[in-house]
Amino acid sequence: MDTTTTRRARNGSVNLIDRLCTKRVAERVKYYDRKCPGLYVSITPAGVATFSFKFTDPETGKQRTGWLGTFNPETFTVEDARSSLRAKRYGRCRACRDLPRPQSPAGQARQDR
Repeated sequence: MDTTTTRRARNGSVNLIDRLCTKRVAERVKYYDRKCPGLYVSITPAGVATFSFKFTDPETGKQRTGWLGTFNPETFTVEDARSSLRAKRYGRCRACRDLPRPQSPAGQARQDR
């Protein structure tokens, strides 16, 4: 009787590099970036690599996924995805600047005074 046990693989983060995005896979794989939390690349068996990110929606408190773009060595690389995500996070992109900022109840109380 075989008494060996199998453990589920962990979804650890790796340092994303452009070469990893060109890797051939048998089934869809996600690689999370160690340098930029929330960023990951999803690679399909057809060879398409797309960059996405996970975030918590401030209105509902639920985890959501946003899409950044498709890997292309000439136009959209790992560094482009990282800088795009950082711009979204810190409000430097035009689309994010126009969104209303959620206020904490303490911040609203200070404005009422």
